[in-house]
Amino acid sequence: VIEVLSPRDESRKKLPFYAERGISEAWLVDPVTRAIEVYVLRGDVYFTALPGRSGIIEAPRLALELAVVDGPKLRVAWDGGSADV
Repeated sequence: VIEVLSPRDESRKKLPFYAERGISEAWLVDPVTRAIEVYVLRGDVYFTALPGRSGIIEAPRLALELAVVDGPKLRVAWDGGSADV
């Protein structure tokens, strides 16, 4: 699931609903800063995927690496390629 945040957003309140349905990964994206939060389901609880030293967040379900880069843009990288959005 990918949620784009908005003013007075309630996306985080939806996480228990997604967990109950077995959604293995949830992303929350700020449309202005491109900052991203990735939540990974383990059992019936979401855990936050924290960025590594280089600021890269791993999204394991889709085997992607995510990072905010100049622009600001969100860099999505996969084995053999990448794109800035």
